[in-house]
Amino acid sequence: MEYAYRHKDDYSHILWVKAESKESLTSDFAQLASLLNLPLKQEQDQQEVVKAVQRWFSHHDHWLLLLDNADDLSLIQSFIQDLQSGHVLFTTRAQATGTISRVEVRKLPEHEGVVFLLRRAKLITTDTSYEAIPKELRTQALNIVKELDGLPLALDQAGAYIEETQCGPADPRTLPNPWCRAS
Repeated sequence: MEYAYRHKDDYSHILWVKAESKESLTSDFAQLASLLNLPLKQEQDQQEVVKAVQRWFSHHDHWLLLLDNADDLSLIQSFIQDLQSGHVLFTTRAQATGTISRVEVRKLPEHEGVVFLLRRAKLITTDTSYEAIPKELRTQALNIVKELDGLPLALDQAGAYIEETQCGPADPRTLPNPWCRAS
């Protein structure tokens, strides 16, 4: 997600697909057909729709396709073979990726996790340093970082939740959250 955000201006299209199973890949490719307004978007035969999306990829460039949870790399092969005019990025827990370039995502140290979470939640600005974060807010965010073990994707999702619900980062073990605004 960070790569897509940082490079959004490099691509004409950034498309996200769940890759946990053949069914989720097929379903999400069918949704791409609608999103891209392809003529076959209403086709009942999903394999034909998948082929139409693959043709779109082969006739366009400057796109990024994100495959999320692609733990079975053999499964995604038939969906991405011959896609050469754009970029494919996938998340996986697979350790053996063969000839595919791999970048290990590390857990964030606590200080970095706090800043990342609060920036994602839009509770601090991009130029706010760790030291400038109010102590209570820093402590609350640190509790979330520890609870989520510093995992960047989990922190991103927590930050998105905080932003969307307009809840502050109170201790995640404390419910209800006293920082949530009533709708």
